[in-house]
Amino acid sequence: MLLGKGQIMVIDDSKPVLEVVTAMLEGAGYEVRQFLRARDALMDLINGNPDLIICDILMPEMDGFEFRRALVEDQRTSHIPFLLLTGKDDLMLMIEGLSAGIQDYIMKPIQPKEFLTHVGRIMDNIYEARFKLLDRVLIEGTLDNIEFEKIEKVLDAIKFTGKLVLGSETREPLNIAYKRGRAIAAEGGPMAAKGHEAYKTAPTMSGEFEIIAEPVDKKPEF
Repeated sequence: MLLGKGQIMVIDDSKPVLEVVTAMLEGAGYEVRQFLRARDALMDLINGNPDLIICDILMPEMDGFEFRRALVEDQRTSHIPFLLLTGKDDLMLMIEGLSAGIQDYIMKPIQPKEFLTHVGRIMDNIYEARFKLLDRVLIEGTLDNIEFEKIEKVLDAIKFTGKLVLGSETREPLNIAYKRGRAIAAEGGPMAAKGHEAYKTAPTMSGEFEIIAEPVDKKPEF
């Protein structure tokens, strides 16, 4: 799969529940960021947005509704798909959540097959939308038809991990590594430089470009 299975953030103040949900998701191939406290999860979003958030409702300090409101108030996180974990007896909480714009619920106790089918449906829709956007960029073919800035905005939007090669047919192409949509390393180009010095030459590049999906293990150089 070109863009990977995706990353999911899970928040639940019950460690056993958190571990069970994490094990199920990782077993299905998803990358998981797990937290016992919503405030810790909120602070961690500075490191990048997950593709989906699964959050318990009843938690101390900051509950699921408060966490959701904090996300909606910030335009950088307001678009993240959000599911609430709820017990079977939480009817009034479910009504409150739907009134507040929560998209959906996952019932406790969690049924593995039903849970993974539910999550998979959401993640497949996300993947399909991202693939269409990436395909639209690839149609352009060269940097004469689409600017580097637009390519990079797409890579950020689809949380791309891999390599962008600018001027791929030249003797000194510029290679930029991305991890979940963020440029973390660069080398080559007309200055045969590395790090930020190489990266800042990207808008001056011309010719063909390639987008190559691959694991990235480089440390940030910027």
